[in-house]
Amino acid sequence: MSRQETTTEDVESAIARVLEAEAAAGFAVEAADVQARSTIEETRARCRRIAERAGERLLRLSMHIEAAAAREVDALNRPLPTTVDRDFDDTQRLARLVDAIAAGLTGASR
Repeated sequence: MSRQETTTEDVESAIARVLEAEAAAGFAVEAADVQARSTIEETRARCRRIAERAGERLLRLSMHIEAAAAREVDALNRPLPTTVDRDFDDTQRLARLVDAIAAGLTGASR
């Protein structure tokens, strides 16, 4: 075998190895792409579940706040106890009314 034949075989062998490595790299890139797409889809599904749970929690919280606000409005709309005595002058009547309002707002009795 001549030196030129050996060199040609070496070059052809090297080209074959490069082509095999290129093909293997292509398969590896394709496999990585498939894995990445799968991971992205799994992550999106998890994000959707988290968003759904957060939405449900926000709805429950909103309903709770709405119910509490309705109770407060109802309490504000209830008539305050009147303890106006006809024998008192206007200043005393005003003081008693203020006391009654304060008691109604704080829940304390005076």
